[in-house]
Amino acid sequence: MRSFSRRGALAALSALMAAPAAAGRALAQQVAGGKPPPAEAEPPRRQSPRPRRYADSDRCGMGSAFEVVNLSASPIMEVYLRQSGGTGGWGEDRLGDRMLRTGERLPLDPGSQRVDILLLRADDRAFLAMRQNPCAVSLISLGADDRVAIR
Repeated sequence: MRSFSRRGALAALSALMAAPAAAGRALAQQVAGGKPPPAEAEPPRRQSPRPRRYADSDRCGMGSAFEVVNLSASPIMEVYLRQSGGTGGWGEDRLGDRMLRTGERLPLDPGSQRVDILLLRADDRAFLAMRQNPCAVSLISLGADDRVAIR
């Protein structure tokens, strides 16, 4: 990187304020070691966004069942589902009297509407997976790193 003296920097700044475009090119040339600055590239063209598609968007014709799997060290004591955007409660615990130990799976079929999923572990930690599309999800796992993964 090339350094400038205080006087040179002030002169360059004064030139920039007097004639911004011309001074900017001159300063760029000075910084580049006397080489002319590269020609300005044409700004990239804005592309129209591609339509969003789920990888398995046709899956709901075959059903909307998915599995919750516990890969964490602590058992999951409660699993709740509710329709996304709902203001009501979480309803009944989908595990009932049992628990989901490490490596165990719980099959669920909430229908084709988006759902929020709440997992409560034995160590009183709660994990949420919000606005899940059952038509695009086949597995929701709580990992050993205490992160919820959705596949």
